[in-house]
Amino acid sequence: MSRRSRAAGFTLPEIIAVMVIATVLIAVAAPRFLGSTFDSPRLHHDTVAALRYGQSTALAMQRTVCATFTATSVTLTYDNSAWSPTISTTCNTNLQGPSGSAAPYTVTAQGSATFSSPPASLKFDRLGRPYNNAGVLLSSAQTITVTGYAPTITVEAESGYVH
Repeated sequence: MSRRSRAAGFTLPEIIAVMVIATVLIAVAAPRFLGSTFDSPRLHHDTVAALRYGQSTALAMQRTVCATFTATSVTLTYDNSAWSPTISTTCNTNLQGPSGSAAPYTVTAQGSATFSSPPASLKFDRLGRPYNNAGVLLSSAQTITVTGYAPTITVEAESGYVH
């Protein structure tokens, strides 16, 4: 009977190994089921990067670049028509991403991240200056907010600086 009582149960190393494996699985799997707390900061960062890329592309290509917003995405396009000193009213060509990814260059929100009241679109002229959807030069900074994330995205008037 004493042999049998020793054979029953788990040893301390076995219990510790199971606890370590369970902890790793919970740490990896929990954010997928509960939603990640990194969704909003990621959307913020990716949107800032996309807008900066759009502005620098407008300067480099000497073309109007448009950033079109939805509640969960930003898509970059540009006007491929002949060079003009004025802001273009349409952006008719998809802009390829900086890594050579398939056009159009789009930032899409992950998980529950969204924009709070995003502008319909922003345009950057060949000098990198920001315009609203109607083609009017911004007279004050444009603010874009990601829901649930404190820092806002600001596009400065005149210079088009994105931060």
